[in-house]
Order: sequence, then C-alpha cells, then structure tokens
Amino acid sequence: MEYRSAALAALLTLAGSTLSAAEGADVQRDSWETRLERAAALQTEGKARRDAADRLYAEEDKACYSKILVNRCRDEARKRHVSENREGKRLESEGKAIELQVKKEQREAGERQAEREAPIQAAERETRAAERAADQARQDADRAAQAEDKARKAEEGARRRAEQDAKIREKQAAHAARQAEARQKAAENAGK
Repeated sequence: MEYRSAALAALLTLAGSTLSAAEGADVQRDSWETRLERAAALQTEGKARRDAADRLYAEEDKACYSKILVNRCRDEARKRHVSENREGKRLESEGKAIELQVKKEQREAGERQAEREAPIQAAERETRAAERAADQARQDADRAAQAEDKARKAEEGARRRAEQDAKIREKQAAHAARQAEARQKAAENAGK
C-alpha cells in the first residue's frame, strides 16, 4: 500500500513537470513549423531561380549567335547564368540547412522528452507490475481457498455417506432381526 502511494506521488510530480514542458513544446513546435515553411520556401525559390537561369541562359546563348561579338556575348551570358545559378544554390542550401537544423532540434527534443518520460513510464511499469503481482496473489489465494473448500466438502460428503451407510446397515440389521424374530414366533405358533 505504501509502495502504491509513493509511486502515485512520483507520478503526479513528474506529470506536473511534463505539463509545463508540454506548454514550452507547443511554442517550440510553432517555431519549427514556421522555420520549416521558410526552409521549403527558400528551397522552392532557389530551384525556381536555377531553372529560370537555365532557361534565360539558353535563350541568351541562342541570341548571341546573331550578334557580332558572339564569344563576348556568350561569356557574359554564362557569367550571369553562373551568378544566378549560385544564388539559387545558395538559397536551396540555406533552406536545407534550416531544415536539417529543425530536424536535429526535433530529434533532440524527442530524446529529451523520452528522458523526461522515462521515470514516469518506469513508475507506471512498476505500478502495473505490483498490481499484477497483487492480482496474482489474490487469484492464488482464491484458488487455494476454493481447493480447501472443495476438499472440506469432499471430506464432509464422505463422512455423510459413511454415516448414511452405517444407518442403512443398522436398519437392515434391525429389519433382519425383526424378520428372524417374526419367523421364530411363527414357527413357535405353528408348533403349538
């Protein structure tokens, strides 16, 4: 009984600290969602910039062949393409870095949550184990009581059968004695 009340007190204490941690987790979760949305937007924008840079380069490169200074035009188009492509890659990388950081924080938060909940779960397991042991002890006691009751009833039944058999034998003996006496009287009366 003392064990259960101590386990319950520990559970309540840990549950209170878990509730305050849960409130902080909601704020953190909102921050993660916002940052993940920003990361996705950066990655999308970076991809769009790279795709646009590729299309523009293809158009400019094609247009350069109609100009007098073809190589200079192509070099300038390539420089713009490389610059714009780098900016797109930078945006994608920044988005991926934010996403990785958020995932790392989420994993660490999950680990911390698991560490906080470990004592609660351990206490719950111990409480359940104690309850199972108590249930098992009650069942064992009930089975023992039933076996004892069954043995007592069997013994009582055997005693009653023995008593009934003894009464029947007495009645049979008394009946046989009365019949013998009646035959003897009948024989005496017949002999007179």
